[in-house]
Amino acid sequence: MPSFMYGAIFVNFLLLVITVLWLLLKSPDSLISILVFLLFLLGTLSFLFSYPLYFIFIRKKHYKGLEKKVYRISLKWSVLFAFLITGLLGLRAFDLWNVLNLGLFFALWVALLLGMLKNQV
Repeated sequence: MPSFMYGAIFVNFLLLVITVLWLLLKSPDSLISILVFLLFLLGTLSFLFSYPLYFIFIRKKHYKGLEKKVYRISLKWSVLFAFLITGLLGLRAFDLWNVLNLGLFFALWVALLLGMLKNQV
């Protein structure tokens, strides 16, 4: 495992601890506390999804010496998937769960997906 992965794992562990502590100690009674929790959740899920994607990409494409670039690519895709999960949870948390908002959110997500596919790094 490359040496930069240890730093990424450490940051992910810190974000996971902060997210769990925020969830257990802070009540979701205000807009700010819900948004901060969703932001922590986005960061935690982004790092969490980036590790399996990194190992899939490194094994699939056989990059030698480009581990940081592959990790950035996997982090980019994991942020997209974490944004989908966090966005859906945000819509549910703010009671905006209806067909119109879900359609608009999925349209935004598909636009981001197409933009990432078009601009491959």
